[in-house]
Amino acid sequence: MKTYLLLLSLIFIQHNAQAQQEINFKTIDVIKSEDSNPNSLVSLKDKAYFFANSGKNYSDYYLWNLDKNSKKIEQSNFTVKGNYNKVSFIGNLDETIYYVDENSYDNKKLYLLSETNGEQNVLSNFTEFNILQKQPSFLIISYVQNKIHHIARLTSTGIEELINTNDDSLKNQVIDNHTIYFVSDLKVIKFDINTKIKEEIIIPAGSEFEQSYYTISQNLFNGNIYYTSLNKTTWQRKIIKFNIASEEFETLNLTASNINNFYSTTNFAVFTANNINYKIDKNNNIA
Repeated sequence: MKTYLLLLSLIFIQHNAQAQQEINFKTIDVIKSEDSNPNSLVSLKDKAYFFANSGKNYSDYYLWNLDKNSKKIEQSNFTVKGNYNKVSFIGNLDETIYYVDENSYDNKKLYLLSETNGEQNVLSNFTEFNILQKQPSFLIISYVQNKIHHIARLTSTGIEELINTNDDSLKNQVIDNHTIYFVSDLKVIKFDINTKIKEEIIIPAGSEFEQSYYTISQNLFNGNIYYTSLNKTTWQRKIIKFNIASEEFETLNLTASNINNFYSTTNFAVFTANNINYKIDKNNNIA
């Protein structure tokens, strides 16, 4: 046993030494200020961009860039400015940064920044912004604008509207590859992102799906979507399984309330309902 532990220790030490040689960390002083708190690092080509204050006024945050070769730090040519946690990066698409300006709650703004195209405000006056799906060259996003719920495609060149509703039905959506599924008016709506073709699947009687309770969700596992239904006569809730391939519904024999914390991996999914944790395996067994 001691020999086994010694071998494990030697392997760990050797691996750690190799990792240190490969990583070779370096520390760079960003801004000489006690109040400075750089955040939201995004890497593009030979520069890394981040928000930080100037060292003069804690509340004013600006966009800075670090040259990866010279290690020189400069305030960016872009005019981005805001308060801490009010302007933040979300990430990058190709060689374009996208971020949301939240300085005004009623007038959030979505920007694209690139050295080629400069600074573009592609969306304004929205709330409840969410990223639904990330692909290498685009994002599927959702937002609310003038009480209308939208789903759109964001690329490095701008934003493309896909579908919208004037109720809360899009809040409880699932994206499977290039298809969006959501419930509206006792139907499951199937919307193809590429062709923009919309189909309606009638929900069987007795399975009245609850539409407005949810925030953004992805209750998808093993080709099935899991919904909560609400019987408005008895006010009891059930969990319904919808099979994407067969487009069939199945009521599960579970003591259920709303589905919370749905998390899926390749081999299993877990979720919480009525203060009980459930696990689903690849054979669709629920425990």
